[in-house]
Amino acid sequence: MAHTQKIAHPVPAVCPGEISLFESAFNHAQIGMAISSIDGTLLSVNQSFASMLGCDPHDIIGRNYREITAADDQSTAGDFVTNLFKTVKTSHTFNKRYVNKSGAEVHSRVTLTIVPATGATEGFVIIQAVDISDMTKLEQNLAKEIEEKDILIKEVHHRVKNNFQVVTSLLNLQEKMSDDEKTAEALSDSKLRIRSMALIHERLYHSDDSSRIILDEYVNSVVNDLRATHRGYSAGIELLTDIGHIPLDLSKAVPIGLIVNEAVTNSLKYAFRPPFEGKAHISITGVVKDGNLMFIIEDNGIGIDPSVKIENPSTLGIYLITMLTRQLKGDFSITADRGTRYVISVPYELP
Repeated sequence: MAHTQKIAHPVPAVCPGEISLFESAFNHAQIGMAISSIDGTLLSVNQSFASMLGCDPHDIIGRNYREITAADDQSTAGDFVTNLFKTVKTSHTFNKRYVNKSGAEVHSRVTLTIVPATGATEGFVIIQAVDISDMTKLEQNLAKEIEEKDILIKEVHHRVKNNFQVVTSLLNLQEKMSDDEKTAEALSDSKLRIRSMALIHERLYHSDDSSRIILDEYVNSVVNDLRATHRGYSAGIELLTDIGHIPLDLSKAVPIGLIVNEAVTNSLKYAFRPPFEGKAHISITGVVKDGNLMFIIEDNGIGIDPSVKIENPSTLGIYLITMLTRQLKGDFSITADRGTRYVISVPYELP
């Protein structure tokens, strides 16, 4: 049989029938309810509140709320009560930990409501408390699982990056042993393609978010790598980037990195050969517009060979850009007017 406890005081001046109704609602409420004085002394508690702490109402009445509150949370409720009196707010909801009869912590969602003094009736505080221990434990377990999975994903990125490094080292050895200039150049280009992919996994390994990269940071890394690798070509060439701070998931980051790698490499190696004269520059622009990620990579060089066709590409670089753009269900065009201009547009959704 449920134990009920009459409300000692204070209650407003109302008729006996209303008091009886209030007492019944208070005692039979399915959430924990208590009434305390302004200084924190518990004047009345219902059975739900007492059961939450594993005791009977008479075990708590007359005690200060601090005695049943976890040490780290003891000042919280008092601070809220003090602040409520200083403001126009009459209630505040927050999380706190009670301590039950056996000394274990009970995570609760608590609402404090101030009832100001009126005439001869002293002010008091209504406390409503819901046990959220199970929910809190579930959240903690989920947070732990997410952390463990994040560590695992980071380890995968780290290993993939290391595997790319092994492949790059093998290509590097083969390049050094090659006596054929074209073969050595092809191996060098392959290393750059692998490096553009490895950069993604390197960034994801060091990032707080291991599921996506930020496009401008990634493209700048690819461009800096190309500049350093093609020092013989890039001397005196101005490389300009204007890329939006755009999040990109792995499925799009890899092909876009390869596209940038191919287009910029082509411009560095071929755009500024004789008879080019003047100040050389390559610009890369990336924006999201009308649901599409648009890349424009252009140079002011001598222009691409008119015989190069997207429909039937004769070079590996153009072939890769074409295939990768199709993979992303996008569009690719090249124009050769006062230089070469690559325009790549692919559907974009915020990851």
